[in-house]
Amino acid sequence: IANANYYTVSRDRTDIILCNVLYTSPLYQKMVHFGRVEIRTKVFAYFKICKLSGNILAEKPLSNLPNLITKTYAFWIDIPPQIVEKLHAQNVDIISAIHSVEHCMIGLLPLFVKSNCNEYDTECPSPF
Repeated sequence: IANANYYTVSRDRTDIILCNVLYTSPLYQKMVHFGRVEIRTKVFAYFKICKLSGNILAEKPLSNLPNLITKTYAFWIDIPPQIVEKLHAQNVDIISAIHSVEHCMIGLLPLFVKSNCNEYDTECPSPF
């Protein structure tokens, strides 16, 4: 296996469940929240990917793996419906737009909170 011509990439689904809102900002139309969340990740398969070409060689299903569950805290921002409507009207890919804003916010957080941007994470859609 040390000389394998492939590497593996897991396939998973992650869900974030809001458990308890601990704070809602009175600013920003009460759209900014902080609270307890539960992160549930289910690994259901993996890809074997050719090291040379990057092509997927095979998908191998995985069964009977337990969910990975993490209880933690998070903050989130509700997106006003009128913003969603405007983005739809302009044919903007809303998921990609939101995702880019998430990465921007992670980069800016250390300017406002004593931390490192590596302490934060966002759910990145898999290219597979």
